[in-house]
Amino acid sequence: LMETLAYMADASQGAGQLRQAIGERERQLALGERFLAADPGNMDFFRKEMVARRALAQLYLQIGDVAGATKQAEQGVRLAGKLMSVEP
Repeated sequence: LMETLAYMADASQGAGQLRQAIGERERQLALGERFLAADPGNMDFFRKEMVARRALAQLYLQIGDVAGATKQAEQGVRLAGKLMSVEP
């Protein structure tokens, strides 16, 4: 389901429906957070969240929300650091 939401967000972004794409990415992240809560050691979920946050940061930049983009990018970097400590 996380991948489906990612594909939907990409399609919406490609169609110029940026607000819809943002909503889909936010739903993807909310779902990922539930999965991580159930299985906190699953690095695949961390990777998916990192990619989703990068994509969401780009969407926020496209609508001019620099603060939102910065927040998502910082969280993505934090996740990348966590992944690198486990899977160099």
